[in-house]
Amino acid sequence: MRGWGSIAAGVACALALAVPARGQTLVPGTWTGTISPPSGGTFEIWYEVAGAADSLSATMFIPRPDGATAIPLENLGFDPEGSLTFGYREGEIFCRLSPVQPAGYAGECTSDTRPGSARLTMAPPRERGE
Repeated sequence: MRGWGSIAAGVACALALAVPARGQTLVPGTWTGTISPPSGGTFEIWYEVAGAADSLSATMFIPRPDGATAIPLENLGFDPEGSLTFGYREGEIFCRLSPVQPAGYAGECTSDTRPGSARLTMAPPRERGE
């Protein structure tokens, strides 16, 4: 069984984008973020987001000394309150990230099989010139 450290490193994310609950989507491109696992520490990660609305997809990347680990996000979407929701590791981990000001998402990932929770953040791609 894998520990939270590898899962947390796989979930590290920070999203910065506040959008109305109806018709929400994520801007395609490279998002940046962090993950703070229950074991402590904070790790930088990034996401590649593609598509829009019903075809939205994203992959989370965790840096490693020998290259990045790619983790596809599953069931990516928005709940009625406007929180970004997704899972990974075949549904073992569930994440709910709420909009934060001025832009982005932050929240927790939990598991029914592991103690504690990991804190994630997600920030949108920077516009050219920023």
